[in-house]
Amino acid sequence: MSKKTALVTGGAGFVGSHIADYLKNEGWNVVVADNLSTGKESNISDDIDLELIDLTTGDINKLTKLIKPNSIFHTAAQVSVSKSTKLASFDAEQNIVVTIKILEALSTVGKGNESFLFISTGGAIYGNTKTIPANESLIPKPESPYAISKFSSENYIKYFRKNHKIKTSIVRPANIYGPRQDPNGEAGVIAIFINSMLNNKNINIFGDGENIRDYIYITDLVKGCILASELYLPYPINLGTEKGTSVLEIFNTLSKYCKYKLNPVFLDKRPGDIDKIILDINKAKNLLKWSPDIILEDGLKRTIDWFVKNN
Repeated sequence: MSKKTALVTGGAGFVGSHIADYLKNEGWNVVVADNLSTGKESNISDDIDLELIDLTTGDINKLTKLIKPNSIFHTAAQVSVSKSTKLASFDAEQNIVVTIKILEALSTVGKGNESFLFISTGGAIYGNTKTIPANESLIPKPESPYAISKFSSENYIKYFRKNHKIKTSIVRPANIYGPRQDPNGEAGVIAIFINSMLNNKNINIFGDGENIRDYIYITDLVKGCILASELYLPYPINLGTEKGTSVLEIFNTLSKYCKYKLNPVFLDKRPGDIDKIILDINKAKNLLKWSPDIILEDGLKRTIDWFVKNN
């Protein structure tokens, strides 16, 4: 039996590279599509093929014909809420238009049995909901262009699923953290904090630090994504921990393990930031038979260890 082929968009980035590694270890042929604008070639294993392509301008139809993927794992995205509030059109191009182009490619050059997994957002899509933990039956109330673009993409995916019979899956992850996360961007507070602490730099906290997030470790996310990609469920699935942690709690825990002595610098709250979000994961537990394995403190230690070795 021939190996299955997976195309991982954004596979040189944080989430994509971990998905690519998992699939390769499971015996897949894996092709990464990335322009390396934010991803790193060093994140890609030697036995994984890299196709250098800008998904906003490149010929995705040609790439799909060339690779003939059995599955596409679409992780390429603009992931910063704050950047989306400054550059809404850029965010829409990266997150909505690219998603549509890939779906169009699958619908026109695919054989009809390919699957498509989309990584949406659980941390931003529900907005400042009073329902905590937030479950998938809530009507999303996105409060940033980033969240709007993810919700819009979800609706395009539903359209292509219904009208082009594509086997689609959508996951809504909590705030993802772990090894390889970019500490130099505007997203990923844990990576940003660890990198600054290890280099004894000042750390900015936007708002009072009491905003609550649900944090999921990268290996738990990957397992959930793989399971979701195999079931083709017609609705989004939350992937989180059902536990909330404030930014100040993250800061204090990381300070202890990084032996960091400086106080944080408090700045004005950023537009689009959510006050509190914790995800209900009952659907993932019941339908995917999935639950997270890594508790936050262990995940933070693992992430610190990786940054120490790779700083």
